[in-house]
Amino acid sequence: MTFTRTIKVALCLPWYNGADPDCVAAFLTFQHYLGRVQERLWWMNSTREFGPHEMPKLDSWDQDGSAEILEQFIGTDIEFVVAAMIGYSLPGTAREHCIDAALKMGADYLLFYDDDMMFDASIFFKLLRHEKPVVAALAFTARPPITPVIYRFTEGPNGGVINNPILNYERNALQQVDAVGFGVVLIQASVFRKMPKPWFSNPGAGEDIQFCFMCRKFGIPIYADTSAKTIHKPRYAPEWHSEDLYLIERDSKFAKIKAEYERQRAQRLQEIIAGAEWFPE
Repeated sequence: MTFTRTIKVALCLPWYNGADPDCVAAFLTFQHYLGRVQERLWWMNSTREFGPHEMPKLDSWDQDGSAEILEQFIGTDIEFVVAAMIGYSLPGTAREHCIDAALKMGADYLLFYDDDMMFDASIFFKLLRHEKPVVAALAFTARPPITPVIYRFTEGPNGGVINNPILNYERNALQQVDAVGFGVVLIQASVFRKMPKPWFSNPGAGEDIQFCFMCRKFGIPIYADTSAKTIHKPRYAPEWHSEDLYLIERDSKFAKIKAEYERQRAQRLQEIIAGAEWFPE
């Protein structure tokens, strides 16, 4: 059986805090899905070479059917390997170890997946289909206020930059951004070969933004696919941070701002009317 191309994807698990039980269970389900992906690709290729026959179904809990293998990957052999750094470490250090392992294994893509994220199986092809250097899924902060971890850079003091969350992002679309969080992000291995080590100069928190700033210096574009949705599970918090929760809080906040504006506007109008001098005709 022949394939037109092979893509090796490294699942990078920089689980420096250890593993969250709920997210580990979701990851095992995701691994099962990836195994079915490989199986189905082989059957599709076999159909192409030897004629139609029944293919195995893809196990997926995706409601819109987007977890199905896209036409552009028929004839492609996708191989999956795991590069993990589980246990006590720092975020940047853990990511560096994962990258080193992935590059040694000859990976073409690195799919970073943090230990406090959950997502639908369709997220894999939603990111891979774009074949971009860096493309992230839509994720949100673990701590309030809940905001998207997709950013625009603006100039800051002393030649620095400020990363501003894109609050009114385009929904269910691919858009180019300046920086992304690394909850779930797919990166071409060639990106790391273009830039010198260390890729994450800050071993602690904020390492993902620093990486994106380095990409900017080397002319590497960054994208976010807001149709690829995730749930961020904050540690020691009762809620799960998702797009639905963010939109509820955002719209509520905007409604309060609008109501206060209308109140002040009405009050000012009353003050103008009360202080006006009326002249007879």
